[in-house]
Amino acid sequence: MVRTVCCNLIGFAGQVLELQVPEWREHPCAALGGTGAQAAVIGCNAAAVELGVRMGMRYTKVLEFAPQVYAAPVSEAELYLQQERFAVALYALSDEVLCKPDEPGVLWVNVSGFALLYESVEAFVEQIRLQINKLGFRVRITAGCTRFGSYLAAVADTVEDSVIFRSVAEEQRGIAQLPISVAVAAQRPRERLARLGIKTVGALLRLPRSEVRPRLGGEIEMICRMARGECDLPAEKIIPHAPRVETRYPEYPVRSSEQLLGEVRELLDRQLQCLRRGECISSLKLYLQLDDGNEICERVAPAHPVGSSRVLLRLLQLRLEARALERPAHKLRLEVEASPLPVGQEQLFAEVPPERDLQRIEEVLAVLRAQLGEQAVFYFEPMAHHLPERRVQLRYAHSARARDSRAQEARAQDGAPGSAMTSSACRQIVRRAFVHPRPLSWDNSPPGALSGPYLLSYDWWQSPARRLYYYCHPGIAGDWGRETGNLFDRFGDRGQRSRRRRPDLALWVYYDLESRCWMLQGVV
Repeated sequence: MVRTVCCNLIGFAGQVLELQVPEWREHPCAALGGTGAQAAVIGCNAAAVELGVRMGMRYTKVLEFAPQVYAAPVSEAELYLQQERFAVALYALSDEVLCKPDEPGVLWVNVSGFALLYESVEAFVEQIRLQINKLGFRVRITAGCTRFGSYLAAVADTVEDSVIFRSVAEEQRGIAQLPISVAVAAQRPRERLARLGIKTVGALLRLPRSEVRPRLGGEIEMICRMARGECDLPAEKIIPHAPRVETRYPEYPVRSSEQLLGEVRELLDRQLQCLRRGECISSLKLYLQLDDGNEICERVAPAHPVGSSRVLLRLLQLRLEARALERPAHKLRLEVEASPLPVGQEQLFAEVPPERDLQRIEEVLAVLRAQLGEQAVFYFEPMAHHLPERRVQLRYAHSARARDSRAQEARAQDGAPGSAMTSSACRQIVRRAFVHPRPLSWDNSPPGALSGPYLLSYDWWQSPARRLYYYCHPGIAGDWGRETGNLFDRFGDRGQRSRRRRPDLALWVYYDLESRCWMLQGVV
């Protein structure tokens, strides 16, 4: 039942500061969120905590009772850079690593599908702890069923270094005993709850649901919903974007594309050997330093991340064939961007035949982009405009899957319940229209009843035509004539020719105001 593991790097900013200044580890130190005496404390070590330093304190306040505390600013960029290091290490164990967007140092590892790789959940947790300890950091790990429940247990100081909740009920019982300060970070709502005598998460959950939002606000209501399992904490997937760079100086200047591909193949094979488990190459950039000082950059990207050099070299060859080397190159620099390969384990046993081979389509589009450039492939997307020349627009085709998903969303919106296309009150009419309208020998009073007029015209933005369209129901009133009966016999349902048996048949006719005559457009 365990689905996620939360890793809380205890005092993350303080540990980053100790990593930057190793000689401060034996002294009380605090990481500041900015420069100056009014900067807030965003992290501290255990020695500073014993002196009374807490998160959120101003540095001037700390100097009043603990002037011996060492302090230095730690930038937000440095925190996220160190967090990405942990994500790269954890990707060796799982194919999905998530982070809390507003709190660096909190990571979730997806453990779904790994039950057969490890003896127990405890063994998997120890592997995570080993990977993080190799980087020199302390961590508190909690395995649970939801991100919110595992997060509360991981950030609580009263919890041990490793906690495992094996079911949803056990997780809810565990977080119900935690202090309310763990779930509510804001000071004012926490003080208000303290005045009401609410000191634990369980006491908060015992409040009536209808009274939480009007009396305590929407933030407390959202915490109650997450604690009950109705929703979960928002999280973002971490994708390391740091490219791997490989530089090479050929023994002889490169003058041809064949020689260049041979050099690139060796660099690319070396990069493939350094990929971690679950990683593939999503794109590569090749920089060529010519002997005249100029630099050429070529970028190729396959349709989907690949783990072999065959596809990448083919795309690079197509790109280089379109560009001839005017001067020999004496320096090569290869930048490779790797990304985790998504694994849809829930689709392994799904027997759903694909409508089209989207993978093959994306491969073809990647080849076209490699030959003609990144902006060479477009597709037409329908637009909700009345002018015919504006009914479609060109969009850059990043991938066929994205285009199909956009088309499915548009079809879902068009066929949504309550729309005009699917309303039960809307009558479906089967119309047989003629390409060339047929003249009728009617005078100004056609036989039968008319429904209309419907003002329709074609090419109204260029040469407007003046027509009045009608539904003619000959079987409703009067004698409808031999000519109309022949038209029904000719174009109507031959198995139901009698007007008595098919009173719903009608003619789709129009009166041309220019030529002043009746024309038959079709049968309904």
